[in-house]
Amino acid sequence: MSPTATIEIPSYCGPMVGTNGATWPEAGHQLLGELAMGRGRCALIAAELPAADRLVARLAGDLDLQVTRVGAALAVHERPPTPREVEVACSSASILTDLDVLLWPALGVPLLPLLAALARRRPVIAVWPGEITGQRARYSSPGRPDHHDVRLTDVVVLRPRNTRFPDEVPYEIERLTQ
Repeated sequence: MSPTATIEIPSYCGPMVGTNGATWPEAGHQLLGELAMGRGRCALIAAELPAADRLVARLAGDLDLQVTRVGAALAVHERPPTPREVEVACSSASILTDLDVLLWPALGVPLLPLLAALARRRPVIAVWPGEITGQRARYSSPGRPDHHDVRLTDVVVLRPRNTRFPDEVPYEIERLTQ
């Protein structure tokens, strides 16, 4: 005879919740409300591409948000676009991806101020193409012309997380202030 094993089953603690105890997609709507009231506060998705793409798909699908792939939107220009053309190309979307092109210095578009300007008109969520650690957003390597290392203020950082159920919030949220 084998000894009897005891298996402890953790008690159910309910669905993973987001802002103010809300489940998905209500937490997403609360995030959009927070960004709308933030007058220039945007959200940045900090993740490698597969995870960022999954979160963008959830945000766009569940919250009915328009996505603009900035590189593709600007590729239609025969010459480098002006800062005004960049702003127009980005102005109708709530989610911006493929931002690498905007970090090239020859374009002359300061990315974070552009996102803040767009966020004054509507909630904006952008996929940061580099890494975000603490209050620093980095892109490329030091010494390269497209290298960026900036301090983030008044930004919401979304880090994708795996979910098992449709009502689980698909991200962890960090609010970076002054």
